[in-house]
Amino acid sequence: MAAGVLTVPRLFLGEALKRLRAESKKTLDETAAAIGKSRARLINVLDGKGTLTAEELARLLDFLGADPSKKSGLLALGAEARKRPTRRPYTDLLPTVFERIIDLQSMAAEIDWYERGVIPGLLQIPEYFEAIVADTEGIWWGPSWEQRRNWVTFHLERQRTILQARPAKIMRFVITDDALRTEVGDPRTMGRQLEHLLSLLDEWPNVSIQVLSSTASHNPAPSAGLILLRLGAQQHPIGFLPVAYGPSTYLDDPDDTERLARAFARVRDLAMPPDESRAMIATLLAQVGSAS
Repeated sequence: MAAGVLTVPRLFLGEALKRLRAESKKTLDETAAAIGKSRARLINVLDGKGTLTAEELARLLDFLGADPSKKSGLLALGAEARKRPTRRPYTDLLPTVFERIIDLQSMAAEIDWYERGVIPGLLQIPEYFEAIVADTEGIWWGPSWEQRRNWVTFHLERQRTILQARPAKIMRFVITDDALRTEVGDPRTMGRQLEHLLSLLDEWPNVSIQVLSSTASHNPAPSAGLILLRLGAQQHPIGFLPVAYGPSTYLDDPDDTERLARAFARVRDLAMPPDESRAMIATLLAQVGSAS
């Protein structure tokens, strides 16, 4: 059994198993005994530093009461986790990709997020997120009201957990100005979304938002966003490259994450300072209110 080296798939698997165990209300000792492992070995797996054989993982998922669809996905993730670590980017081809990036955000101590044309997910109100999901229904995925409801519920629960985490996560956002002006849902939704951004800045001193002109020159990432997740002093950062459709790419090689860090630092330098950004959001909110 490969162990000791933290990789992106192992992080994903460990976080998913933590969530399953919490939902099942099984203790660590009970869970370890169910697969014939020591408590320390199980913790190693939950922390993303170890793996289980296919048989051990299947037995663990049965013990924790995973439903068939979740079990299938986690067994596939377990196969990825058992692969020998490489320096290549990890390309996530498994279903429910959005759940795994939110898991990584839950683990991160610091989140640097640059987004073009859309409000970053951690800052979205329910109506904004649901409108985006509705716009993609029947295009990237089949129409399903139940699936949409489940996605919205999961998104909001995890968003709340991340914002309310203790110790507080440092979260730095850079958003292009067209994201603030593009109507998602309807004018009322956009007004409430802008209000929410201002309330976040008032309520959460660990959150910063800067606005970048979508036409700014010298932008090192003019056509795509990026996310850099810093997991703490003992673990290297992980980068994520958002896409509209297709496999999600995670970067954990230090050369790659240092490039992402430089790119994020540049867009922060190009963006308006936080106070000016806040004033711009307030101005746009006033315009939305007067037009409605």
